[in-house]
Amino acid sequence: QRKGELFVDLLKGHPLVKDFRQLGLFVAVVIESKEIMLKIMKEAHELGVVMDAFLFCDDAYRIAPPLNITDEEIHHASNLLIQAMDKVSKSL
Repeated sequence: QRKGELFVDLLKGHPLVKDFRQLGLFVAVVIESKEIMLKIMKEAHELGVVMDAFLFCDDAYRIAPPLNITDEEIHHASNLLIQAMDKVSKSL
């Protein structure tokens, strides 16, 4: 639970993030639209982040790392996601 909350704390406040849904370390990051979410996924992939969309919710991406992820790795992954969201935000 704590590690999932760390992801939320690090990503909240970004202008593209509208909401979160969380169960333990599984986090759904809700974005304004499917189009923007897909752009974020593309940018994150180029930074080396493997991401996945939801089949039943097309305006969110999921964070589902291994349970043994470290706080340092969470900070690193969050920074990459923020970089991707910043790049997409500048293009809107």
